[in-house]
Amino acid sequence: MNTKCKGKPPLFQRLPRKGSLLVLLLSFVFCFAAFSMALASEPATSTAAKIQLNKAAISCDAGEAYQLNATFDSTPVSTDSAPKVTWSSSDSSVATVDANGKVTAIAHGSATITCALADNKDVSAACNITVAGNLIDAKTISEFQSPHPYNPDSRDCWRYTATPFASILVLEFDAKTFAEKDFDCIEVSGADGKLIQRFTADELASGEVYVDGNVACVRVVSDAAINEWGFAVVSVTPIVFDGWYELAGNVYYYRDNEMQKGIVDADGVLYHFDDETGAFIDVYTPPATEEVPVVVPDPEFEYPVLPDAGGPAVYKMPYLLGMFYTDAEAQLESMGIIVDELWIYDDFFKTPWGTVTSQNPNAGMDIAATEHAQLEISLGRSPVEVPDVVGMDVTDAYNALIAAEFWPKYAPAIPTSDPALFNKVAWMDPPGGSLASPDTGITICLYVNENAKG
Repeated sequence: MNTKCKGKPPLFQRLPRKGSLLVLLLSFVFCFAAFSMALASEPATSTAAKIQLNKAAISCDAGEAYQLNATFDSTPVSTDSAPKVTWSSSDSSVATVDANGKVTAIAHGSATITCALADNKDVSAACNITVAGNLIDAKTISEFQSPHPYNPDSRDCWRYTATPFASILVLEFDAKTFAEKDFDCIEVSGADGKLIQRFTADELASGEVYVDGNVACVRVVSDAAINEWGFAVVSVTPIVFDGWYELAGNVYYYRDNEMQKGIVDADGVLYHFDDETGAFIDVYTPPATEEVPVVVPDPEFEYPVLPDAGGPAVYKMPYLLGMFYTDAEAQLESMGIIVDELWIYDDFFKTPWGTVTSQNPNAGMDIAATEHAQLEISLGRSPVEVPDVVGMDVTDAYNALIAAEFWPKYAPAIPTSDPALFNKVAWMDPPGGSLASPDTGITICLYVNENAKG
């Protein structure tokens, strides 16, 4: 009996031949390499699976907006170091979501908002949203109203969007506006649906509400019982502060609450804006040969009359009343007539500054070149004291200026965090107590909420 291997482990009880050992070694190396490659190609799902949302479910009203925030391995996806994500809605007719996770409720129903890794859709997180009521986009002022009477169990919201450059919208409501007292209400909010003010009964009838931004929303909240007339907005006045604005690659300029078009003098520089859209084209430089246009006298005045016996040319005096004085003077000077100006205030006819109100000689009379013609030119109305509106609410300031026959112009607003100053007048030019002609513009500057969006 062979006893050499007694007590040895089984592995050594029978040694393989040299060729078999080599095959075993190569097999081990191959298996190890394959296992390593499999590990290297395996997706790192353990960290990606940690994508999370700040809300798993939301219940809201149509027209409201909510910001969802996603984190990846405790890092906000908005940071550069986080992986890219995509946002989607299972039903965009119920709720929409933008590329940054801002959700807007649209209509009654339910939807799922999903945030997923851009390169691996299987790694995601979801939020269920339940919406009450419907959002109705009012394209015109006539559509900015509820049914009359409004519907029972309503949470419907009407949204109106004005020019994107508006800083404030002034909403004026119909005198019939009414909600069942203490049971139903009418809510006014901005673009994000955040409540600005709530009204019941006739509290909003013939009233005005100021909304920050260029979007205004009005919601009817009702029970199943009595349904009253509801609301109607009769006017929306956008307030656009003086200055330059950019939209979709185009630049625009507003002054006196109006978009400027054509050739405009701004701060001593001539700018050329599109006659239709108001988009900036370029800085305008008049051609070197361009001359002041001359208004040709009316043919019925037989212009010109040939000179008599070699003397100066004789003309029929043109009709100049109502013309701007520079145009009237250019016409007379083109005939060689010398112009004498007499500037006067006009409180009776209230003609604008620079308008010709009287002429001598009268239209149709003979006048020779080198003779004098006198023009009376309006200085506008006699100056009156400008009311001091600093510190007033914008509504009271507007009404005070209009009552004094001035019209308000709006300078760029001053952002503030103090609610007591919101929509109050910070300064005015010319200052209160100074003298100015009625029908001229008074510039006012407002404080606005620095956190306002829209």
